[in-house]
Amino acid sequence: MGRILILICTFYLLTFQTLLASDHKWYPGDIARVVSMCETDNVLRTMALLMAENTEEDDALADEVWLKAIMEGECVMNKNYVYVVQLTEKLEVFENLYGDNQDGELWQARVLLPTGQIVVVYVGMLETKAGKGAIQQSVSPSIET
Repeated sequence: MGRILILICTFYLLTFQTLLASDHKWYPGDIARVVSMCETDNVLRTMALLMAENTEEDDALADEVWLKAIMEGECVMNKNYVYVVQLTEKLEVFENLYGDNQDGELWQARVLLPTGQIVVVYVGMLETKAGKGAIQQSVSPSIET
């Protein structure tokens, strides 16, 4: 009975802390749903640098880089937020990535494959989590490893 009470209290505190968070920023250890992930950070870094130039030509080139990465299997994408990753390290911040005053972040993350193997991947995140009414991008409570 005591273990059940401790488990319930722990679950409640983890969930309650997440609900009270006011900064809504991403931190190492957070679990997130993402639309895409890559084997290396090269593609995401290259795309962010091209998009920072804010020209039509560079945006088109970023699209070409992304399409090539998808076709060659270096990155995977599903617009339904089916990939669940645990963020491990923020590698770089790209200021005002899309021109909407929100920074883009390049993260190293871990993903659990259906085989049970944990793999290191790279993901791009906006600096703040999606607001209410948008896609539920955060998964709670976080799991400890």
